[in-house]
Amino acid sequence: MLTTKLVLLGMPTMLRQLLVRIVTQVPDLDIVAELPDDDLRSPRIMETPADVVVVDSDQAPIDAVAALLRAHCRTRILGLSSDGRRAFLHELRPHRVPLGELSPAALIEVIRTGEPRPTAAWEGGD
Repeated sequence: MLTTKLVLLGMPTMLRQLLVRIVTQVPDLDIVAELPDDDLRSPRIMETPADVVVVDSDQAPIDAVAALLRAHCRTRILGLSSDGRRAFLHELRPHRVPLGELSPAALIEVIRTGEPRPTAAWEGGD
């Protein structure tokens, strides 16, 4: 089983702790770094190998997202709003996919595959 490497970048403490709690329960996901920086252009983030960088979408300007994607074309950037209610997935294609509210299971699916797949949890079920 391939492991998906995540970096958590510049997130509010409560949201970061919740995400850590969710992700650490999944064997094929590994948080390789938790960086307090909120700058996607930071040398620390540019040097950290990650499949997915999770950021506070309220603090991630689109030009910084684009710079990181140019530097690491296979990295996906998952932006979560500070309150954790909205999420966006950035990929080099380039496009931005609004994901809306996410259940923990839907969040894991997006991290694993990079594909938004509507589930009952996204529709208010779960």
